[in-house]
Order: sequence, then structure tokens, then C-alpha cells
Amino acid sequence: MEEAIVVVRALSGGGGPVTYEGEFYRVDGLVPARVPTPPIWTGSVAPKSLAVTGRRADGWIPGHAADWLSQRYATSRPIIDEAATAAGRDPAEVATIYNLPGRITASPLRATRDAGGRWIGGSVEQWVAELTGAVLAHGAGASSSSRCTTAPHWTPRSAVGRGRSRRRYGRQSPGEGS
Repeated sequence: MEEAIVVVRALSGGGGPVTYEGEFYRVDGLVPARVPTPPIWTGSVAPKSLAVTGRRADGWIPGHAADWLSQRYATSRPIIDEAATAAGRDPAEVATIYNLPGRITASPLRATRDAGGRWIGGSVEQWVAELTGAVLAHGAGASSSSRCTTAPHWTPRSAVGRGRSRRRYGRQSPGEGS
């Protein structure tokens, strides 16, 4: 994975021909594309790939709907931060996006998290409280959530980010944005 990130970065952004010989990839005199390097995000879970994320990636998306309160985040993010620091990077350069696949309900739910601690949703007020807590107590920086009832083919997404890059890529529902 680390070599792949190195090669993708080397082959974008223009410039002179690139020659690279690694363990898994070899490039001989290939001219990079003139387009900027796309943001490189990982869904790493194992320590080695988490360290690569810290050294090389722009962002991380914890798996299994893990958020700022999860054990996965608590044990994984320090590995990313330590690797970033060891590579001379500011750990804040590696953004984290939290996927919150909950639903918006008409009335409050008795519990907004399942037995495993994962967010399941709730009323608008419960969403506001959860996301406000994420921002104030955990440094999350952006959120986006919507439930589209007029276009059932559209899948709603929720994301809260930590770090510098908080772009959300995906389809928009009819009438959302421009």
C-alpha cells in the first residue's frame, strides 16, 4: 500500500519523467499527469497499514461505523499520529472522517447507540446534540447529513471530519446543492 501511494503521488501533478523501482511497482520514465494528486484516503485497521496512513495518506476512514467514541478510534488514531510525527508530518494533516449511518426519526429514540456503541440515529434534536458534542468535545470539524424521501434511489450519508480536509464525495439528491 505504501508503494502504491508513493507511485500515485509521483505520477500526478506534472513534471519530468518519473523512474521508480520498488518491491511491488516499477516505473521507467513515465511522464506524470498534469492533474493534481487526488486525496488519498485509507480504511486501514491493522497497525502496519495505520502507520502507512500516518506517513503517506491524506485521510483515514475508520471501519465498522467507528466514531470518536469507539475503541477502534481510541486504539488506531494514536498509531496514525505517531507515524505521522515520525515522518515529520503534523498529525492534523491526516484527516479522519467518521461515517454515521444512522437514521433521522420523527421522535426521540430511547437509545441512540446500539449495544456495540455504534450510533444508530435519532430525532433531529438527538443528531444536533451528538454532532455538537463531537465538535466541542472531540474536535470534529464538519458534518453533513440528510434523508431524502423524494428520491429513494439516493443513499443518504453522514460524515463528521477531523483534520484539514473535510470534503464529502458522493451523489447529491435532487435539489441538494448545485
